[in-house]
Amino acid sequence: AGLGVLCAAVYVAAYLSAGDKVPRGTTVAGVAVGGLTPAEAEAALRAGLAQREDRPISVVLDDDGTTIELVPDEVGLSVDHAASVAAAGGGEQSWSPGRLWDYWTGGDGIDAVIDADGALDSLADEVGTPARDGAVRFRDGDIVVVDPRPDEGFDPEAAYLALQDAYLDDDPEIELPTVLVEPEI
Repeated sequence: AGLGVLCAAVYVAAYLSAGDKVPRGTTVAGVAVGGLTPAEAEAALRAGLAQREDRPISVVLDDDGTTIELVPDEVGLSVDHAASVAAAGGGEQSWSPGRLWDYWTGGDGIDAVIDADGALDSLADEVGTPARDGAVRFRDGDIVVVDPRPDEGFDPEAAYLALQDAYLDDDPEIELPTVLVEPEI
């Protein structure tokens, strides 16, 4: 009975000391946040990524070698600090033995959660030209057919992933292949 009480006391102590802190040894994009409360981890992440978040990203277009600079603040590219801390295990308080084990034995190195949606809109304005949809118009009683025309653009999914990967890199540069964009109509 004494051993059971001792084990229960150790378990409760482990639970209370782990609290809602990020598992020890955890890093987010190379910034140590392990063992910190969510608020402390978020502040540490902001401070640790401040210089890397402000650097422009060079986008090299593969068709002609043209380079475009994307300034993160201007194009809506940002780190979601709170979501990054939550993904690292911060804010999660649980009696689960797995959660307690993770806290005490150390966490992992994870990538920051990055919002890059606005960057794609800005990039679309800079890269290629939009495809022209086909249309039928009536002009002075005559039917005028506008033929569709494909043009060049970029693959949004590939660009999004490339931007996320390059954003916090030491040398933020991506090569963006242009692709043929078919008109919708």
